[in-house]
Amino acid sequence: MKSEFDTTVVENIPQGIIKATIQLAVIKAKKSPLIEYMQKNIKREVDINEVRSRLAKISGSLSQEIIEGRAERTYAVNK
Repeated sequence: MKSEFDTTVVENIPQGIIKATIQLAVIKAKKSPLIEYMQKNIKREVDINEVRSRLAKISGSLSQEIIEGRAERTYAVNK
């Protein structure tokens, strides 16, 4: 049930702010699996050797993937 006061307050707020507020509430209400994983496994301080060890386990070349992705985007734009 809306009162006259409730409607007046909403009318004075720009629509963009209302949308952003609703989107933020939805995001806060739902946690993505990535966010849940990060919250469970994040540490305040991480040893640089641990970071290097984890990065060393990643196979492939990140720079090569970036170059290929850039080539695909450039090709699609010039098409």
